[in-house]
Amino acid sequence: MILAWSLKLPWFLSFTICVIGSTILGVFTFFLGELLIKILRYMIPSYIEKVEKKKEEFIRNYEKWGYIALTLFVGIPLPGTGAFTGALIAGLLELETIKTILSLLLGNVLAALLLSLFFLIR
Repeated sequence: MILAWSLKLPWFLSFTICVIGSTILGVFTFFLGELLIKILRYMIPSYIEKVEKKKEEFIRNYEKWGYIALTLFVGIPLPGTGAFTGALIAGLLELETIKTILSLLLGNVLAALLLSLFFLIR
């Protein structure tokens, strides 16, 4: 968004490019996170078992908020949040693929809207 703003691109074009690009990165990272867990299960199974127990406890406590929280986490444009980190967390938690992709997409739309509004107001 910052680059598009500095290049004086139309806001809708930069909005669309940012949402599509960030969502593609998020989906790629989501599948990479799943692959990483499979590799780590083979390499360090005892550690992964501990992580699995913590993950199950976390999911039980926060299951009803999971995808809404993921959408908001991706949608709030702060350092350390976004599609990459959200997708990595979703991959590690082994969330459902379609719901995760929709959460990433909606979060990216929210983030792009917030940034677009910020730069349009300036």
